[in-house]
Amino acid sequence: MVGKHSRLRCQLKKEQNVLERVYEPGRLLEAWRQVKSNAGAAGVDQMTVAEFERRKEELFPVIRGKLIAGTYRFKPARRVSIPKEGSPGKFRNLGIPVVMDRIVAQSIHATLDEIYDAGFSPGNFGFRKGRSQHEAIRYVREKVKQGHRWCASVDLKSYFDEIPHNLVFKLIRRRIVDERLVTLIARALKAGVVVEGKLEKTAKGVPQGSPLSPILSNIVLNEMDQELDRRGLSYARWADDCAPRRCEGGLYDCLKCCAVKEMTVGPSGSGCRTRSQTP
Repeated sequence: MVGKHSRLRCQLKKEQNVLERVYEPGRLLEAWRQVKSNAGAAGVDQMTVAEFERRKEELFPVIRGKLIAGTYRFKPARRVSIPKEGSPGKFRNLGIPVVMDRIVAQSIHATLDEIYDAGFSPGNFGFRKGRSQHEAIRYVREKVKQGHRWCASVDLKSYFDEIPHNLVFKLIRRRIVDERLVTLIARALKAGVVVEGKLEKTAKGVPQGSPLSPILSNIVLNEMDQELDRRGLSYARWADDCAPRRCEGGLYDCLKCCAVKEMTVGPSGSGCRTRSQTP
């Protein structure tokens, strides 16, 4: 486990020439392998993973050439709705990017993960290599054994749909001194979404279904994690679900840090659903 001082050094280190890592041939190839293994449906251009496989020798140089030239443009994602697991009658919106965009986004994800993961808090279990929901549960159980008697379960309402783009860019610029990468991520977030054949703008949010959403969500909520750490709270977080312990000092106040003050967070009725429970 990375120590507190090591995490701090990681958070303060400035990274330059990051776009070169994104279009490095080996990383793009590994990104394609990941996209291929995930399979998934076609995006708005109707190109399937199988078709890209047939044309990869032709298309890889096109993708890399556009990334190098700074002319790569993301296509709108295709919106689909799927039932929310455990919430009968509710649906989750997914944005299905085209295959080429998934490859680029996966390469960006791998690059950002390489930069940011070592600086994430130990209570963050979501979308991280070598971590799982089962580990999060074990972590909470250990806290119970240590004497913590109360737990507040927190879920940020519509978190992925509400992340402010400017907040994402601000947090990335803290670590990365490469406006080319910031521009590329901005193009991905603002590419829009096609709903029933009509293009809709995406002025906020990170579309679930994109390889970018897990790492960007962790970068944003790492700010909340750090605030919880400063308050001396133990917690386990999986994406936008968090279970802080020892919350007598005021959970809502703890949540109103830089990362979430622009989002819907607060007492019942304002978007932050909580429940307290004894172990």
